[in-house]
Amino acid sequence: MKHALVVGGTGMLSGVSLWLLEQGYHVSIIARNSDRMKDLIEQTDLDSHVTPLFVDYSNHDELQRKVHATINKNGAIDIVVAWIHSTAPNALNIIAKEVLISKSEWELFHVLGSSSDLNKIRLFSYKLWL
Repeated sequence: MKHALVVGGTGMLSGVSLWLLEQGYHVSIIARNSDRMKDLIEQTDLDSHVTPLFVDYSNHDELQRKVHATINKNGAIDIVVAWIHSTAPNALNIIAKEVLISKSEWELFHVLGSSSDLNKIRLFSYKLWL
């Protein structure tokens, strides 16, 4: 079974989490709110294919441990869909480094907010991979 990681998967990306489940993925979801996680899981009959990861992604050590643990439990991650607020600029790097340990080829969809400064967005995205 393919494995997806969704950051913010109970909020703005809840539809993405449910869609990935319908496409046959096991979905690990990084979230902070247990009530929203419960609501999301109640929307699917594929709840056994969901791994909740309750972590504040600005806590870098805990984020790394949680991503590592879900890879060990559910296999290498094939796709990451991430909505990460600017308060945790290193979170995506931490996730990417951990995912790359177990799989050299994977997909990343980094959902950005409504900033209108495209040069700033490009610069940020470029720095992620340096």
